[in-house]
Amino acid sequence: MALVNWPPATGPSWPPPGYTNLEAGSLTDAQDLIQQVGATTANPTNTERNTYFRDARCEDGHTVTGIMVVWPNGTRYPFARCTDATHRQALVLWDPYTAYY
Repeated sequence: MALVNWPPATGPSWPPPGYTNLEAGSLTDAQDLIQQVGATTANPTNTERNTYFRDARCEDGHTVTGIMVVWPNGTRYPFARCTDATHRQALVLWDPYTAYY
């Protein structure tokens, strides 16, 4: 099965301005990278939840929960993780748009 409604069509483009390649091979690496560049994380607003995550599904068709990565310039980037307890998949903004943890 394929990802559904991911990556978000209306989200900000990745990578952020000033970066040519900003990817991580695991969620731990991504968290480290986020901290290194001075970004933070935040819960999505109701609008972001409805826009980015409400209809998104992982490769197995499970629902996802979202988190926003807030870049130092204030741009908010959507990331998600599968809500199924046995399917440890994150939805990211770079090809192939998934990572496992």
